[in-house]
Amino acid sequence: MPPVSPAGERPRRHPAYAVGAPLALAALVLSGCSGAGSPDPSGAGSPSPTPVEATPLEALDTAGVVVPRADPCEGLPETAVVDALGAPATAADRWADGEPARLSPGLRDVAHEWGCAWTAADGSAVRAWVFAPPLTPARARAVARTVVADDGCRRVADAPAFGEPTAARLCRTGDGGRVLEAAFSGLFGDAWLSCSVAAPRAETRTAVARDALVARAGAWCSQVLASART
Repeated sequence: MPPVSPAGERPRRHPAYAVGAPLALAALVLSGCSGAGSPDPSGAGSPSPTPVEATPLEALDTAGVVVPRADPCEGLPETAVVDALGAPATAADRWADGEPARLSPGLRDVAHEWGCAWTAADGSAVRAWVFAPPLTPARARAVARTVVADDGCRRVADAPAFGEPTAARLCRTGDGGRVLEAAFSGLFGDAWLSCSVAAPRAETRTAVARDALVARAGAWCSQVLASART
């Protein structure tokens, strides 16, 4: 279930493109190729069963951490996916830099990132992706401002750091904003790493439920960072 722009709105563009990257015509949803391609029933996009030690994002010192601009999904354990989804995954997808991908409904283009996504039966989804071209700190700060200002998004106040700079946000996606997505993005070295957890908005109407979604996204991003940096 890839998130889509509310009815009548143009697809959101990848933030790095929005601030002047050369590939500005690639329209990617919510700063990532979310749900790129069709779910892979063969299981080729399934996470690795190899455990990755997790630490709460609030307890991590991400300053100075370097992440390669490469696939961040190889070491992700299945337990991390299930915990983030709150249920077993029913569909999986994986994409790589230079591969054709479904960037938004009705639009296929070449992905300029590495990423993965899993979906549950209720529509919950988790994703992780690394933008392929390098970003400078100045470009990353512009990207961070862009993603939190995107349509339907707002900054998460007092969010834990996830790289420098960090962009933590809650975004309404899906037709009519029926999905709420909590996402963290940040610069690690010259790599822009992003991760997100989405759930049906009907399940996240209270402040407590929204805080819980952000906490799930933080735990998921901790696993993604541990996988991506190895």
